[in-house]
Amino acid sequence: MVVGTRKSNATKNPGSLLTAGKPQRRSRAQIEEDEARTQAMAVAAKEDAIAKHQAVIKRVVDIQESTERDEEVIRAYANRPDLRNSSKYPVAASEKITALE
Repeated sequence: MVVGTRKSNATKNPGSLLTAGKPQRRSRAQIEEDEARTQAMAVAAKEDAIAKHQAVIKRVVDIQESTERDEEVIRAYANRPDLRNSSKYPVAASEKITALE
């Protein structure tokens, strides 16, 4: 009787069982390159987070400023209601909304 290799084992290397769990060795240049890339990615992520945070703060400030401007217009014309509907004087956006509702 002739002993042969099974079809499923025909292309497998018997030594791969020993090296499968072993990490690949890297040169010092590869290690330094990977560390530099990791640091660059961390810096880029931090800068991106700062930029997003500043954009949110700017948006909040813009909303607060527009609200303050609207309130100033309302206060300015509170004493003179006859000027509110005049085309010379601007009407606050909040007054337009409440007038429509």
